[in-house]
Amino acid sequence: MSKIKSILFVFLVMFYVGCSKKDNKGYHIDSYEKDPIHFFKKIELIPLETLDESLLGEIKKIKITKNKIYILDTKQKTVFVFSSKGKFLNKICKVGQGQGEYVRLLDFDVFPNGNIELLTGDKLLCYDETGNFKKEIKLPALATHFFHRINNENTVLYHLAENRRVSIFNEKTLTHSYYGKEVPPYNNKLPVNPWRSPFFETGGNIYLKDAFTNDIFKVTPQGLNKEFTFFKDYPLHLTDLPKGKNITFYVDYIRNLKTPKVTRAFFNDKYNIALFSLGRKGSALLIYDKKEKKEHFMNSFYGGQYSGVYFQDNMSFGLLEYDQLKTYKNQPIRDKINCNIDSLLQNLDEYSNPTLIKYYFN
Repeated sequence: MSKIKSILFVFLVMFYVGCSKKDNKGYHIDSYEKDPIHFFKKIELIPLETLDESLLGEIKKIKITKNKIYILDTKQKTVFVFSSKGKFLNKICKVGQGQGEYVRLLDFDVFPNGNIELLTGDKLLCYDETGNFKKEIKLPALATHFFHRINNENTVLYHLAENRRVSIFNEKTLTHSYYGKEVPPYNNKLPVNPWRSPFFETGGNIYLKDAFTNDIFKVTPQGLNKEFTFFKDYPLHLTDLPKGKNITFYVDYIRNLKTPKVTRAFFNDKYNIALFSLGRKGSALLIYDKKEKKEHFMNSFYGGQYSGVYFQDNMSFGLLEYDQLKTYKNQPIRDKINCNIDSLLQNLDEYSNPTLIKYYFN
């Protein structure tokens, strides 16, 4: 199996209680959390069945429903479907130029009834849960890269190449309206465009993490409503850079930021959560406890005890390769996991599909 290229955020074992400081040198973190385990009530490992027809490659998106796990592999232009226990069920791979087929596959979403919609750039293709083609929806914008269903009539779209990145499309009236602050053309060169979908779902609502600020917006059929801002004492405004510079200038600007830049965000009743970068200092995870009104930080790189990069409802999840799974030696982590890691590893090898890891927040 080819190595997964999706970026996994994993965190150090030896940390301290987290805190941060504000001064004229920019944002920095004094210390880190000793162990992230107390944020989770349980951890579940689900090996994904390895068959010739289910081998995974370049993972861009994972969505979990009550009974199924859906995985988008952009290299194979395929959505793989596994049971909640990891058994391979079927896949949608309709590459071609005929009805119900596509050349590009950028994103997908799943309806409550099991129907699946695929985004191909300029249209949505709808299939039933077994992969039978149902209908095609032509989109008014040619370059659409991510989407999320708001309801049966309205869909929010994200356009990487447009000056105004977000629009809402009404399938019934065929109306299409743009929202959000206009982004000048020179910012299209910036290495800030989301690689994964900027939309997330929690509490039955859809939210957007803005790529050019640290703002979180609630998405409704009527538009975007600002909910809150991460690191509001350190405003991030990547829409105000000088124009006409070469790409090296913009890349260096991002690398030298002293302001945290949130790359992934989530919140629920108890926590505000952000994966963020801090210039050349690397990445970290912020968990803000709303009850305690306290920030907790964890450093992030390969070899640690946390591997969640996707957020949904009250859980975080990600994928672990065989070699990564072997790094989970910390006993408190192992005590929360639903199975024996050593026994699990005996049934896997470096050619196996990755293992899904799910963290359930307290």
